[in-house]
Amino acid sequence: MAKLRDALKYLGTKVNGVEPKGHYITDIIKNIADDYQGGGGGTRYTLTYALGAYGEGNVPDPVTVDAGTEVNIEFENNIPYMEGFVFIGWDTDYEAGEPTYTAEGTNTITMTENVTLYPIFANAQTQYLLTYSLGQYGAGRIPNPVRVNEGETVQINFDDVPHYIGGGKEFVGWATKDGADNPTYTEDGTDEITMNADVTLYPVFVAEPVTQYTLTYSLGNDATGSVPSSVTEDEGTTVNIDFTTYPSCMSDPTKEFIGWSTTDESSTADYSEDGITSITMYNDVTLYPVFAAVQPVPFTIDNTNHNVDILVQDENEETILTVSAGSLEYFTPNAGDNYHLIFASDNFGSVVFSGSIEDGTYTNENLQVGDDYSAYRILTPNGSSEWTFANGEGGSITAAASQV
Repeated sequence: MAKLRDALKYLGTKVNGVEPKGHYITDIIKNIADDYQGGGGGTRYTLTYALGAYGEGNVPDPVTVDAGTEVNIEFENNIPYMEGFVFIGWDTDYEAGEPTYTAEGTNTITMTENVTLYPIFANAQTQYLLTYSLGQYGAGRIPNPVRVNEGETVQINFDDVPHYIGGGKEFVGWATKDGADNPTYTEDGTDEITMNADVTLYPVFVAEPVTQYTLTYSLGNDATGSVPSSVTEDEGTTVNIDFTTYPSCMSDPTKEFIGWSTTDESSTADYSEDGITSITMYNDVTLYPVFAAVQPVPFTIDNTNHNVDILVQDENEETILTVSAGSLEYFTPNAGDNYHLIFASDNFGSVVFSGSIEDGTYTNENLQVGDDYSAYRILTPNGSSEWTFANGEGGSITAAASQV
């Protein structure tokens, strides 16, 4: 009875200036009978084609099948017509602007109830269809097709877009070729199309960008020399910090490098060879060198087994300091001179230490295993401060020259 009431409701109405045909009421009454016949058993349903309110001519024969059967919809034989219009598909609503079922789109129906399809017509002017397709890599939803007159411009839909099968890639636009590497139409680029032919658009996907961060080594405000090269890695990657290349302190060259800090001119190292040696990258990081004064070894000379002679000469090889048997003497060098430690010998006459200090820079030496030598001091050429040199215990040097 609902369909009968529906038919009566449309009596005398006009759609797009055209009054529904009288046979529309006949179609509905016939469908009521079909519903009654097909619905009684509950196991078979009928697909019926009707002229609807505007169709003329013939319609395809009805098809009755078991519930759940997929039926191919007819688009070639016994298709109705409408004067001044063209048939474009079928729909369960005779007033639909765009058909649900078309030859080039959805062209089958699974029968779970009795269904009546009505012909949908479009203006006889040349029209073209913009269709969106999932293609071979898309999944999920796509925009509805759009049919417009020839020459009209259509705004491309970037809202109802699919996602990449399996994930790992993101949608970046549409292309007229399935599987394209680059989109023809993008939201921030070309976003409309002028329709002069039917067009099908396919989604374009690219790999999702990987967040990367950079570890940078900086000289900061008080260092000179070289620093390690920067390292850029993916987020979450653990990077080993470089301790093999490092600068020297600019304000005090006697200070030694002890590690790296995230704060410039810090007195303590966040990362050191005997502490934390790596960093996991979750943001950009800049490391600055950390310097510390060398701590002199306590003054010790083993007089029990050896007498130690220390001889210091100037650059003209004139003796300016001698230390014997553990006694320590001080001297005031001439300003601007370089002073060289020539040798240190034990009481057997063996050279157990040799090296030099030039303008406060200590160079390497040679100690005899078993002897202890440390913490001899001289003044710098300007006489303003003292320097420790020849530090060693048990035959190995344990500290370079340092300011005391």
